Amino acid sequence: MSWLAWLFVKSILSSSLRVTEKAEIEGLDFHEHRMTAYSGFLFKGDVKQLAMRDRQRHN
Repeated sequence: MSWLAWLFVKSILSSSLRVTEKAEIEGLDFHEHRMTAYSGFLFKGDVKQLAMRDRQRHN
């Protein structure tokens, strides 16, 4: 009987709860709510822009 319950759980977890690949890459909190999960969290693009600004300041 427990195998039936596990089969049910497995079917739920492997089907309807999946997210798109874009959402996984972007980050689920940002993808769903347009908010970052942690304050001060930076995306790769943000880091590149900050690095470019720092280079311009030092030149």
